[in-house]
Amino acid sequence: MNNKPNNNSNYVKDDRIMNKTYAFYFLAAPILLSGCNLNVENSGGGVIASQDGIIDCGEICTASYDSTQSVVLHATADTGYIFEEWGGACAGNNECIVSIGKSSGNKLVTAVFSKTVPVSYSIEGDVIGLNGSIRLSNNDTDFITVTNSNEHFLFQTQLTTEMDYNIQIVQNPTNQTCLLKNNSGSIGTKDVTNITIACANNSSATPNPNITLNLPSSAKQTFSVTGPEINPELRYQWHSVINNGTYRIKRDLNNGNNKSLSYTVSNSFDSSFYIEVICEQQVLNSELNEWVTQKSTTWEITPIKQYQPPTLIGNFFVRNSNDAAILKDFTAINGDILISDINDGVHGVLSNIQNISGYLTIRYNQRLKDLSVLGIEKPLRLSKLGIYDNESLTSLSGLENIQSIDGGFYVLRNHSLSSLDGLTPIQTINGDLSISSNNALTSLSGLDNLHLIEGDLSINNNDSLTSLSGLENLQSIIGGLSISGNQLTSISPLKNLRSIDGTLYISRTGLTTISGIRGLQTIGQSLRLLANKNLTSLLGLENLQSIGMGISVIGNDLTSLTGLDNIQSINADLIITESGLESLTGLENLQVISGDFHLVGTNLQALSGLGNLQSVDGDVYLHNNNALTSFTGLDKLQSVGGLFLVESNNDLASFTGLESLQVIKGKLGVSANENLLSLSGLDNLHSLNGLLVETNEHLQSLSGLENLHVIGTASTNVDSDFPQVIPEASKLAITSGPIDAIAYDLPPPTTLERLAWTYGIEISNNDALSSLSGLENLQSINGSLRLYRNELLTSLDSLNDIQSISGSLSILFNDGITSLLAFSNLQTISGLELFGNDGITSLSGFDNIHTVTGEMTIRANKALTSLSGLENIHTIGDDLYLVGNDELISLKGLEGIQSIEGRLTVDQNDNLTSLAGLENLQTISSLSIVGNDVLSSISELVGLSYVGYTFRIEENAVLCNSAALALSMQVEDREGIGSGIYISNIDC
Repeated sequence: MNNKPNNNSNYVKDDRIMNKTYAFYFLAAPILLSGCNLNVENSGGGVIASQDGIIDCGEICTASYDSTQSVVLHATADTGYIFEEWGGACAGNNECIVSIGKSSGNKLVTAVFSKTVPVSYSIEGDVIGLNGSIRLSNNDTDFITVTNSNEHFLFQTQLTTEMDYNIQIVQNPTNQTCLLKNNSGSIGTKDVTNITIACANNSSATPNPNITLNLPSSAKQTFSVTGPEINPELRYQWHSVINNGTYRIKRDLNNGNNKSLSYTVSNSFDSSFYIEVICEQQVLNSELNEWVTQKSTTWEITPIKQYQPPTLIGNFFVRNSNDAAILKDFTAINGDILISDINDGVHGVLSNIQNISGYLTIRYNQRLKDLSVLGIEKPLRLSKLGIYDNESLTSLSGLENIQSIDGGFYVLRNHSLSSLDGLTPIQTINGDLSISSNNALTSLSGLDNLHLIEGDLSINNNDSLTSLSGLENLQSIIGGLSISGNQLTSISPLKNLRSIDGTLYISRTGLTTISGIRGLQTIGQSLRLLANKNLTSLLGLENLQSIGMGISVIGNDLTSLTGLDNIQSINADLIITESGLESLTGLENLQVISGDFHLVGTNLQALSGLGNLQSVDGDVYLHNNNALTSFTGLDKLQSVGGLFLVESNNDLASFTGLESLQVIKGKLGVSANENLLSLSGLDNLHSLNGLLVETNEHLQSLSGLENLHVIGTASTNVDSDFPQVIPEASKLAITSGPIDAIAYDLPPPTTLERLAWTYGIEISNNDALSSLSGLENLQSINGSLRLYRNELLTSLDSLNDIQSISGSLSILFNDGITSLLAFSNLQTISGLELFGNDGITSLSGFDNIHTVTGEMTIRANKALTSLSGLENIHTIGDDLYLVGNDELISLKGLEGIQSIEGRLTVDQNDNLTSLAGLENLQTISSLSIVGNDVLSSISELVGLSYVGYTFRIEENAVLCNSAALALSMQVEDREGIGSGIYISNIDC
């Protein structure tokens, strides 16, 4: 700013300019009646303007006046300045009136503007826990050092309203880490005093700056004001305001217009807030008819700051006394703690800790004998506790002050641990409890007050454990109970256990009885008893009323199932694999199995004990029960929801006992039952989704299936190359083959796989089967019919009533079959495969078939001389293979075929002399005529007009190439050949 006037002006110095107060001078030339000039000079900070509009400038103006008059001037301050006063030839305060008059000479007027000086506020706060000195900065420009002798800090530079502040730590104290709270924001209309810096000794974790704030012990405060007595135009209005420096929450207090107030303040509130109690003295403005505040009195209530050791945030690793010393500065840990490889010379690791929100792990401490070195002196609450792999640990003493465990508790692989002393106070574990692989542990004494586990209880592989003493007060397990791999001979300490919400699993123990759990009433999931070699009885389960899911008894020494007498339904699987089982006594009240029923590897002769079983919603597997002779005992079984597999039951002679069975929604598999003679006993079965009968050495007929009229469902898909999705209970399949071991759960997977691939009926490898009697009433197969390698099968007469097969008819390697006349009523098939049947001489019997929608294969039928019987077939939807039929001399019988959607293959038919029978064939996808030794003519293909892909005529010993070439030209002249032409025979 230029404050110096020009040399021609009268300059008056104002000393206030040195104090940033600026004067502006208006210099007027003599004003004469004949025409005087009024010069105005402005040095900045505002604008002077005359009311008549002649003068309006911020620097230099000149105006002439030629008459006697007054000039009215107004001052307008620039931003950042205020107008203070007029001076010189000026009358008035708000506006300046200059009287020109008749006198000559200059008129001087001064206008004083002052630069606005904004109000500044201080930035300050407190440091707690400081040991040494800390270097701070504000906005990276203002730096201060705070020492432990001066815990209140104040930055030298003040800031004005709306300016930002940002306090940062430039340098932490030696061996300490400090955190900031309320360290940034914008300046309001008061000093910033709530910045807090909390410091703690260094560790591998970050200290928590939380501060406990409490009011004085007297939370009830009295406030009063002095002033005139109340009159009609005076009142007192009280408010309380919660203030954090950025926003204010105001609440009116109804105090009846009193001058004093009794106000109760909460005994604890956050340090970032303070409370204001405000009394406004208000007077009634009669003109405005409203109350106007005349005077306001405000009290501030700020909390007393009390420092506590901060919470350790993050994970921490304790290996030595230095690490242990760090933890003494904390009362809580928000993270995991791993204590590893310490010795009994490290003391008081957790002496001040009262809460650990993460996982406390005590692991690989090879020299610890007990846990007293932890120094748990105060009630300690844990989220999860793990004690692992402490080689010398013999006792858990030192844990007596653990108040609760909110998550899991794991005691694993402490090979010298012989006692659980130290756990006596624990009554509830709000998660899993696992005590496993502690080889020296003989009992569970120390858990004597434990009555509830809200997770799983696992007691596994403790080699010396002979007693569950210590669990006498346990009443409920919200999860499952697993007892496995221990030398237990009794579980009587569990006598007060009433419920297990999960699975009860007992495996590989020395138990001879489970009578110690007589109080058990409910199992929420499954009962699984596996490989307890001395367990002979289920007595002890007499009070068990319900099992939420399934039952598995596998590889024990049970002789009966007495103890399960109250069970009426099983909501999942029933799996029994017990070689010593003498009967199924104990299951007399069982009516429904909602899952699978597996009976595997027993020596039962009958199924007595299942007399009330009415339905199995899943699969039934009866496998490798070598003494089983019949199904006596299943007299009330009416339906099976999945597949029914009977495999490798060597003494089974019939299905007697299943007379009530009406429906199998899946498939019936009968495989590798050496002494099975018939299927009698299935006489009332009327619904079946598929049938596989294979490798039953002495099976002579299918008697027992007389009530089957339809096999399979209409939705069965037989066109796919892979098994389709089938009902959940019947996704497995069956195969034959040697059985080398008893399976605990399922038969060999190859057998199950074959059953999954079975759509319709497959009868294969039954060496004694001479007829299919039992299928006389079968009319429809929604799937395929496959007859494979039944060496003594000579007659198909039992299939006389079959009218439709939605899949393929396959007759493979059945040398005893000489006639196909049994299919005279068959009208619909998807495919036809005749392969390796040495006794078939003709195809008579297929007279009512008009269309084959899939593939037709006639191959390696050594005695077949004619295709007569196929005269009514006019369309084949896929390939036609005529291959290796040594005695076939012509193709007569195919006269009705006009189109083949796939390939026509006529190969290696040793006595075929011509293609007579194909005169009406017009279109095919590909053509292959190869290796027919005496074929001399192909002129019978006179009607062929289209070959979509390959044209191949080769290696026919007496066929002229010219005939093949002529046929190719014939086709090309019509609709053409889509791909290559291969001709290689003889030149004629």
